[in-house]
Amino acid sequence: MRRTKRSSPAGSALPEIECIELLENIEEAYAREYGVAPFNISHWDPTEEFETAMLPHLDLPSLSSAIAYRFSYQVAETEAVIAKFGASTQNSFGVFTPSTTTSILCVLNWLRSRARQRIVAVCPAYFSLFHAADRFGIATQKIFLRRSAEGFWLKPAMAKMGRKPGVLWLTNPVYGAGVYFGDDDVAFIDQLLVDGWTVIADECLALPGRELVRRLG
Repeated sequence: MRRTKRSSPAGSALPEIECIELLENIEEAYAREYGVAPFNISHWDPTEEFETAMLPHLDLPSLSSAIAYRFSYQVAETEAVIAKFGASTQNSFGVFTPSTTTSILCVLNWLRSRARQRIVAVCPAYFSLFHAADRFGIATQKIFLRRSAEGFWLKPAMAKMGRKPGVLWLTNPVYGAGVYFGDDDVAFIDQLLVDGWTVIADECLALPGRELVRRLG
């Protein structure tokens, strides 16, 4: 990980940030003892050494022209995008945001405006959801996917939730795993919608054609 000084307001320390700092301390201790730092091969926020070593081996396409950056509020063709995802433009509307964290805040604000007071969060999940929900005064209840040789299963994890409608928050593919929900779970999620549940699907990493919205939209 890059050496970046992290600071947060007093009383707002996040345990996830403290965990990263702990790992960095271990990395520094390793470097002092063995004279070389661990080689970070993560594709997310990699070290400069890793980037330098890998770039010569990557066959990257060259850009024929500069691509202008478009801010999210400049995108007006929401219906065209909704239709491309396979959802009904008569029953749907779109809001574009510049980042996942901003999207989470917008969704939480929408849930609060609809007097939703509790979220059933399917774990593993993006850690910022829980801190943001706490700031909005929305309680979160964690449920953990059941794992098997075939992948992850949602329905068994929901067994104790009952059928009373609530808010289900999930990631597809499963956060940190790259595994998509199977047909049985998609049918189960569809039934939750029929029963009055609100389902929030974070699909920012879903490959085209694998999004739940195409099957439930």
